[in-house]
Amino acid sequence: MTHDIRKRAHLLVAFALGLPALGGALPCTAATWSVEARLGAPVIPDRRISITQAGQPGLAFTGRFDAATTSTPYHYDVRVVRRDGPDGWAVGFLHSKLVLVDGPAEVTDFQMTHGYNLLTVQRLWQRRGFEWMAGAGVALAHAESTVRGQVFPQDGGLFGWGYHAVAPVLTVGLGRLVELGRGVYLCAEARGSWSRATVPVAGGKARFTDLEGHLLAGAGARF
Repeated sequence: MTHDIRKRAHLLVAFALGLPALGGALPCTAATWSVEARLGAPVIPDRRISITQAGQPGLAFTGRFDAATTSTPYHYDVRVVRRDGPDGWAVGFLHSKLVLVDGPAEVTDFQMTHGYNLLTVQRLWQRRGFEWMAGAGVALAHAESTVRGQVFPQDGGLFGWGYHAVAPVLTVGLGRLVELGRGVYLCAEARGSWSRATVPVAGGKARFTDLEGHLLAGAGARF
């Protein structure tokens, strides 16, 4: 694990431990709908990647991904929430990015800068001032790659937009909600996500396990 990854992992732990300082939980005594938007920072460990292409020997290597957090669109999460008392359900969309920075000579480009996007359905529980979350869904990746000089086309996938459903996703989180008044509240969360991805490349597939941490903070509005 690189120094940068260790630093971000320590930040994730400190963020989660510091959530109580945000104040009391959002009082939920009746059924409400909310929309939440949050910016975030990812923690992305190195992972093992294997690539197979028709008529070529397989590739297997340990790759390091950059999250490209300084370029737009930034790492963000939006979700629609239905809370009924202390519990609720949510549909969330988390936009992450993956850019391989140290692949082998055969892999000159491998990235998902238009998104390694996590679409999930989430169950929420408020207990002891925290909001706990567990969910599942699918990863939608916009795959861009050049492997052995073969460029993967960008006009396929869902609706011809270049997005592909590449993995089932599991996610868990620990959050804090703070009431500001007039139906507006702050929301922060330390989240983890896991997926086992099969991403198309020209003439074959790339496979890897994506394990990420996410620090998310923003605001919500009830209606």
